[in-house]
Amino acid sequence: MYVRFWGTRGSLPTTGRHTLRFGGNTSWVEVRTVDTLVIIDCGSGLHNLGRALAQSCESVRGHILITHTHALNATCKTLINES
Repeated sequence: MYVRFWGTRGSLPTTGRHTLRFGGNTSWVEVRTVDTLVIIDCGSGLHNLGRALAQSCESVRGHILITHTHALNATCKTLINES
């Protein structure tokens, strides 16, 4: 199993020098097994995963789990489609 935290911020993404070390993306986690990808919470860093998947040209079966809702979760589908 592989687990990666793509974002650990609170409700709003932030940018700037103060976020270089720990990042500024809102919360979401990528969990992978041999043949499955699970995305937990769809934070603002999801766009980075979409770009990485597009560059790798790999075919991935995936699931999205939303543990709580707010405006950024509603953009999840948009972030995936724009990648």
